[in-house]
Amino acid sequence: NDNEANLQCVGADETIEYKNLHYGLCGTVIHFGQSPNAGHYVAVVKHGDKWWLYDDTECCEATYKQVKTTQEDYPGGNIMKSYVLFYEMLGTD
Repeated sequence: NDNEANLQCVGADETIEYKNLHYGLCGTVIHFGQSPNAGHYVAVVKHGDKWWLYDDTECCEATYKQVKTTQEDYPGGNIMKSYVLFYEMLGTD
């Protein structure tokens, strides 16, 4: 369908550099499914030193693969794809 967006897999790098400033990953929205209009969305968010997976009403500590969005064995056999990444500026020390 020409009206559907084509989701491309994006790596959730722990840190990035943009215009000589450094940013750290603090959250991501992840999609499971074949198109943006079909599937399921979850969020992985960093609180302090831990990462948490929010899936509808469920919340649990996230695994490294969930944070990096490389887990391919999510229930239902769906592959995780980063959809939106959130970064915050790291200290300028």
